[in-house]
Amino acid sequence: MSDSRRSSRGSSKNSSGGASRRAAGVRRASSAKPAGKPAKASGSKGSSRTARSTTGAKSSPAPKRTAASKVPSNRTSVSARHAGVAASAASRGGAKKGGAKKKAAATNFLNYPRAGAKNPWRWIPSLRMIFGAMALMVLAGLGFAAWLYNDTEVPEPSDFALAQTSRVYYADGETEMGQFSEINRTELPADEIPDSIKQAVVASEDTSFYENRGVSPRGIVRAMLNNLQGGARQGGSTITMQYVERYYTGTETSYVGKAKEAIMALKIDQEISKDEILSRYLNTIYFGRGAYGVQEASQAYFGKDAADLDEAEAALLVAVIPGPSSYDPANDPEKSVQLWDRVISRQVNEGQMTAADADALGFPETIEPRSENSLGGTKGYLLAQVRGELIEEGFTEEEINTGGYTIVSTIDPSIQNNTVEAIGNLPDDRPENNRVGTVTVDPSTGAIRGMYGGPDYVAQAQNDASQSRMQAGSIFKTFTLIAALEDGFPLDSRWDGNSPKSFPGWEVNNFNNTDYGRVTLEKATANSINTAYAEANIEIGPQRTMETAVSLGLPEETPA
Repeated sequence: MSDSRRSSRGSSKNSSGGASRRAAGVRRASSAKPAGKPAKASGSKGSSRTARSTTGAKSSPAPKRTAASKVPSNRTSVSARHAGVAASAASRGGAKKGGAKKKAAATNFLNYPRAGAKNPWRWIPSLRMIFGAMALMVLAGLGFAAWLYNDTEVPEPSDFALAQTSRVYYADGETEMGQFSEINRTELPADEIPDSIKQAVVASEDTSFYENRGVSPRGIVRAMLNNLQGGARQGGSTITMQYVERYYTGTETSYVGKAKEAIMALKIDQEISKDEILSRYLNTIYFGRGAYGVQEASQAYFGKDAADLDEAEAALLVAVIPGPSSYDPANDPEKSVQLWDRVISRQVNEGQMTAADADALGFPETIEPRSENSLGGTKGYLLAQVRGELIEEGFTEEEINTGGYTIVSTIDPSIQNNTVEAIGNLPDDRPENNRVGTVTVDPSTGAIRGMYGGPDYVAQAQNDASQSRMQAGSIFKTFTLIAALEDGFPLDSRWDGNSPKSFPGWEVNNFNNTDYGRVTLEKATANSINTAYAEANIEIGPQRTMETAVSLGLPEETPA
């Protein structure tokens, strides 16, 4: 065995592959077990470098399992490790020499914190993260907008938008007596608003009205830029958005409020025609002088109906819309002329009129603003009486003030004028506290044809014809007369008309204490002789006079 092993070693030294095997053996020995304890080969126990015969007899040699037979597998592993080390060294060396260093791969989709970057750069968002966040924000914004659009419903018109002036007329149905109004507005159908004012308001307020969908992105961006630059605050509102603000939501200045207006404007633009939107807008907006809507504005500025406005007058009404009180010609003539000219110029730019037609227009004259109280004078008592009767019929104050009713009274304009004139012709030397009230009634229907309750309702609201409590006086002579005639006393019956005259527990005087002597019942009535009628009243009985008064309509519960 030993000779054989020595022979084997000797032959291995002389072989051409011996140096390689030693080299391989030396390297492996650096990590092998100590000498005397051979390393275990994979898959065999106790194997040596030389093959041993299990029987000791010489036989056909088995395939030798020597260290040389394992070299290829181990050499591949060692070579791979050497190659890895060499590559790493080359990489470090290349980096030191200015070579590009390979970046580490991202550990997540957004690459945050940034892989391979050092502090603090690894905490700065990457472009992938920035664009991803922007995309998410856009998607979220679109989703929120879609939800808000579907969730926003167009409400019922506000009470303010529906409020109109109730008007009271005399019995002829044409002569206006006065108005009941918290909001001075009269709504006109779309076909009764002249095209001249429709064209003017589109040219001045929203040139894209007939093309846009209820909102104007360009106008909104322009308004935002203006606001950011510190200019006068603007809202970028279209006519449709202004209509929504006045008809449904009330004035909004916040961006959230404007967003809701924009959504409602988009919906309304799909539900209502452009002409109807424009007409409702013109019926709702404030023009100054207490006038809401184009009809009342036309009356307040020019004393005529809206249907009769010419182009110059229509342009002036549109010119005052941005600042009704400030731009009224009565308050600032120079500014109103400037804005009127602006509206005309825009109409020319929009092709609504030619430059020659515009040059031919002159600034229109306006009437003086009405400053008197609508209940002032003698008509105030009539209006108060009509209102009181409406309330008794079941109408509420709000309905009367904002319902837009046309109310025809029973007051005859000619009788009323005669009544006021007659009271005005009374002698001036009457006592200072002498107050006058009178009513003219149609006996066939009970309709009041004329009434004088006092000189000025604003100065004295109590109606002396229907509310004041005072002695009935000579009015009751009418009831005594009727009772006397019914009881058989003729008009030529005679009575004592001297003054003063004493009765049991009662002393009576004539006006100015005048003596008339014995007078007929007819003369006593014509001259309203107190003493003669007092005698007739006692003759027929005071109870008889009272019963006649009640039968003719005087309430039994009348005080005193």
